[in-house]
Amino acid sequence: MHQLVLKRQPIHHNKDETKLTMNNRLQHHLAHSFGVLLAAATLTGSHSLSAADPETLLPSPDFASGARGNSALIDPFSADPANPGVFIGSTVDASGNGALVRLDPNGTSSYTVTNVDSELFAVSDLGCNTPPFSPVSPTRLYAVGSRRAFTVPPLPRTNPYLWVVRTSADGGDSWTGIGGDTFQLNSRESAGANGFAADASGNVYACGNAFLKNLTHWIVRRLSAGGANWQTVSDLTAKSGGYANGMCFFPGNNLNSVPAVFAVGWLNSKWEVRRSQDHGLTWLSVDPGVGLGNAHKAACDSAGNIFVVGSRDSGSRWVVRMSADGGTTWATMLDVADGSINAARNVAADQQGNVWVAGMTSVGSDASAPRRWTVVRHNNILSTPESWSDSWSSRQHSFPGDYSDAFGIAADATGNNVFVTGTVQDWTDGNLNFYPGSRLAVQRLQP
Repeated sequence: MHQLVLKRQPIHHNKDETKLTMNNRLQHHLAHSFGVLLAAATLTGSHSLSAADPETLLPSPDFASGARGNSALIDPFSADPANPGVFIGSTVDASGNGALVRLDPNGTSSYTVTNVDSELFAVSDLGCNTPPFSPVSPTRLYAVGSRRAFTVPPLPRTNPYLWVVRTSADGGDSWTGIGGDTFQLNSRESAGANGFAADASGNVYACGNAFLKNLTHWIVRRLSAGGANWQTVSDLTAKSGGYANGMCFFPGNNLNSVPAVFAVGWLNSKWEVRRSQDHGLTWLSVDPGVGLGNAHKAACDSAGNIFVVGSRDSGSRWVVRMSADGGTTWATMLDVADGSINAARNVAADQQGNVWVAGMTSVGSDASAPRRWTVVRHNNILSTPESWSDSWSSRQHSFPGDYSDAFGIAADATGNNVFVTGTVQDWTDGNLNFYPGSRLAVQRLQP
């Protein structure tokens, strides 16, 4: 039986971390692979988590080879909140095309599937115009991602990707754009949106990356409350480039009363977490203390605890960092080495103190070892910081095929409805960029 092994580890810098070539970075973005780098690692630690639970996959579209689910959003307009539908942002083929899919409950155990987007843009993240746990009900949905700049034949020889944002005011039945919702730094080079957040003042944000002269830029754009156009509010780069992968909103708490928006990713091959306390006008780095690696996504729970998940040591360690005071200080909640590849890809929180983290762990120390779809859960109310590494429970799944990977996760306030999405495949040729033979997968976890 495959087991995830935990050990509290000191943070250190790995000078030998594998470097991505510029071509690999481009492929990395087009496949939305969130910076998982390959290297060998030694199995360490002594605490084993619980065995896999028997959840099965929900029905999902039969897209082309290379499809995968990137993000999940529980439908805030569901008629039955106890049995809600879910939106899935997806990539549908190996060329980076995509779709937005809605799974609606049909009774309590079956779902109907609708493709609610026909623009073929790969949806990386989803959200509402109000932050999680807000007392104000949302009125709009947002989807962010990328698509080809030219979609009507004859297509040019060079066809870069566009940063794309779409919004829906009718519960997801129809989707439209707004000023500045497509974006590039250079019309000949690619750009893509990876993360989304909304603050309590009505501003919404998208983060991602854009190429300029073969160098990747960390980008954050904002649509102000009542505004008509998206504007760039952060543009950073470094020698090795940068990617902004995810965002979250911190509403303030008893340790830090100043609300803030966070963007996470990597800059110059290191974890980067940046904070704005003035609605996105200025941004400052708040070092989470990880060093080399990639911060993938972030979430904030109802108590104001911020969670950032990702990988380090060339992608060989699964990392969860937490700040209880709005990003001033950080603590390690989880630091996992298991096999050769480990990636904590996404995070969600409910109002019961649960933190849910989705990702992938490999089976064995060889770089070509099979990968397992993995979800871990921690209750931040029932556990003290000293017991963090002993209080995580794990659900690992060996779906059919050699490769399964969870990229998106969403939880409702009760924690009774948790949806996970990603890819499952028969990994037959070892291609790590576009996952040939893979198919989109959606899983509903039972409490």
